[in-house]
Amino acid sequence: MLLKMTVALSTRIQELTSPTRREAGEGPVPYVIMVTVIAIGAAAIAAVLITYANTRLTTLP
Repeated sequence: MLLKMTVALSTRIQELTSPTRREAGEGPVPYVIMVTVIAIGAAAIAAVLITYANTRLTTLP
């Protein structure tokens, strides 16, 4: 799953930073920032869920 996510992210970043995208008048910076914010948000949600799951497992009788 991690490999699949890494490949998808690297493919997307490569697509966003391609010269054809820059020639269209759109720079890659806003897209890279947006992808970074989404990735940070996903990591934060995953951390909260993992913490919640670990807490629940330790409180089970």
